[in-house]
Amino acid sequence: MLRNNYQKLPVGHPKPLNARIMQTLAVLLAAVGIGHVAAEGTLVVSMEPYREVAEALAPAGTEIRVVLPSGQSPHAYEPAPSDAAALEDADLVIFNGGVDEWMTSLIATVGSSQRVVRAADAAEALDANHEGAHDHDEHGHDEHDHDEHDHEEHDHDEHDHSESETADHNHEVVTHDHEDVHKAESSGQAHDHGDHDHDHDGDLHVWQSIAVMKHVAEDVADALVDLHPSEADAINAALADYIQHLNELDQELEATYSQVQGRPMVFMHGAWDRLVERYNLNQVAIIEPFPGREPTASYLADVLQTIEDSGANVIFSERQLNPRPATVIAQEAGVQVAVLDPVGGGDTGGYTDMMLYNARTIVNALSATE
Repeated sequence: MLRNNYQKLPVGHPKPLNARIMQTLAVLLAAVGIGHVAAEGTLVVSMEPYREVAEALAPAGTEIRVVLPSGQSPHAYEPAPSDAAALEDADLVIFNGGVDEWMTSLIATVGSSQRVVRAADAAEALDANHEGAHDHDEHGHDEHDHDEHDHEEHDHDEHDHSESETADHNHEVVTHDHEDVHKAESSGQAHDHGDHDHDHDGDLHVWQSIAVMKHVAEDVADALVDLHPSEADAINAALADYIQHLNELDQELEATYSQVQGRPMVFMHGAWDRLVERYNLNQVAIIEPFPGREPTASYLADVLQTIEDSGANVIFSERQLNPRPATVIAQEAGVQVAVLDPVGGGDTGGYTDMMLYNARTIVNALSATE
């Protein structure tokens, strides 16, 4: 059984920071010259999933700070003054992009010149290469050479779906009303579950893909080597170990999810498309087409109909979002609710623990309702 041995770090609970305070902070920084020398070996990550890769690769003594407080959704978070101070000291910043786009504004406001790794960039490159591989040779996936950091290669297990596209992978289409479709498309969260070839288009919850996380780890290692050239050998050795760790995690998740392939699943919001694609899961509906906003009555009526038609018997809510929509739908449909954690932190733990927690929660909930 794979276990995560990476040390947890305390996460603060900063108060929300509005746009006016952000502007005031920027003025104060410029006026009083708080451009003090960054503390050597300070690394800031926007949210919990990226703490583990930072801990795995950073040289000993590196201070690692997490911006998003445990239990909060990245979709609704507003940075605090303490977050700006953390970025002032950072040598390297790791963030997702999209779902935590407040980090882009925060970096611009602080005006720091630290190195930045944006995970969505790694995902976009991987997706583009995946499309190119299918254009030329659907089965031409070579094993990724992590020692040489070859970003043009692909993880075979993540992207080769020729054997997994079966009748059991039945993505039923939930008909959105016009208002919901327009808002979801404008926010990049529209989901057409009938297009299996690339269901995760537009899904920026990229840490749900272990293949993406491998590329993120490589990008982080490259940045750390630039910062600490004398530690290059140790960083590259740590990278190889962490890539192996992720491979083992992927294998365990594949074995766990294989128990529920084909079972209809209803999720809270569109955070799971990459996970669904990788492990051949059957996502039939989502409760909120855009997180944090309750869906319209007509949308919920379509979801209810989909639940009835598909035979789904569990709705998977999320720790960071208001449970009310999922609870109302579950009561109306006569189905169960189980709680997932797409972000991690707190009791759910770091990246590895979080991924295993969600897999076991899904399997246990579906198995209990057979």
